[in-house]
Amino acid sequence: MDISKHALAESKINAKGLGLLRADASHLPFRFGSFDTVTCFDVLEHLYDPRKAIADIARILADGGILAIMTPNPMSLGRGIKASRWFGFRDPTHVSMLLKNKWTDLLSTEGLQVTYTFYTGLWDSPYLSYFPTVVQHLMFKVGATILFWIGLSFSERLGEDLCIVARKRVGSNCTASPN
Repeated sequence: MDISKHALAESKINAKGLGLLRADASHLPFRFGSFDTVTCFDVLEHLYDPRKAIADIARILADGGILAIMTPNPMSLGRGIKASRWFGFRDPTHVSMLLKNKWTDLLSTEGLQVTYTFYTGLWDSPYLSYFPTVVQHLMFKVGATILFWIGLSFSERLGEDLCIVARKRVGSNCTASPN
């Protein structure tokens, strides 16, 4: 599911056989409790009111269902080093880059209990203007990817992205109205 016609066209080419749907994350066209798992990777930071989307996601999650989100981490060391050149700021559609506690508060308000948080590592290289870019890509991008996939946890300062896994509390009352 995506709101972008272009993204859906690319998905249709690259993921043949999948059911694709154009929809807005804040107005999901699904019944209450229809999903066990929902993922929002690089979505919520693009929404002016991410609470609305989280409320509707909570509505469509079954009791005990899982939501996994990934969004830029404003506490990243990379942000401090790169300032306005940081990936989170290079995309003008990033309008809701919240701190971890704000995300967890939003999730909790909508009946979701955070079970796990982690960070993706420093991957937005190059960081240092005086050091060869190719070496930085190997150290940071390749290194962070390998360490991430083997399960190494990064600290808040060493993660470009914040990842949160939350579970819908059994019997929680969602604030979003059914579609």
